[in-house]
Amino acid sequence: MRVQEIQQRLSLAGRYASALYREAEAKQEISSILNEIAELKKLLISAPKLADLFKSQLVTPQTVIKILLEIQEIANFSELFLNFLITVTKNKRLKILSEIFDIYAVTIDNALNIVSVRIEMAKSSSAHASTIEQMLEKKYPTQKLKYSYFEVPGLLGGFRAFINEHCLDYSLISRLNRLRYQLKEA
Repeated sequence: MRVQEIQQRLSLAGRYASALYREAEAKQEISSILNEIAELKKLLISAPKLADLFKSQLVTPQTVIKILLEIQEIANFSELFLNFLITVTKNKRLKILSEIFDIYAVTIDNALNIVSVRIEMAKSSSAHASTIEQMLEKKYPTQKLKYSYFEVPGLLGGFRAFINEHCLDYSLISRLNRLRYQLKEA
């Protein structure tokens, strides 16, 4: 396990995420909790005032709990997830809720031996993405890979893939820099 993952798990948000994961695992609700997290995130994105209210230091935990109970009537969250949200609210940790959710997702990936791959491309296209995925799956045949794509126009062309502690740089800008270095050495 990487040092960064250990540090995440030991952080305050990591401890909350680990507790949620253990409870969800015990009740066999891991994926349903992940779906409920996605629902809550969508709600907070669609209602920015609600998101601001959750982060506000001026709103009492009791008020936020009342709001959560009203949301519960609409969203129909599981008892585990609602109790978790109430606990986080009572402990005045709503500011780190997003971080808790991110670490929870990473915890699930680690348990399932899924490795996240960040792919940066000058311009994204599904044909290039498919080719890149095939190449990476040949290079890492024993691991389950989960891809996320980002456009970085500064690469000019090609791509960079960040997997585990490695960066596979097949960008045009990188090739140009290597060529410049070789010319200086010659």
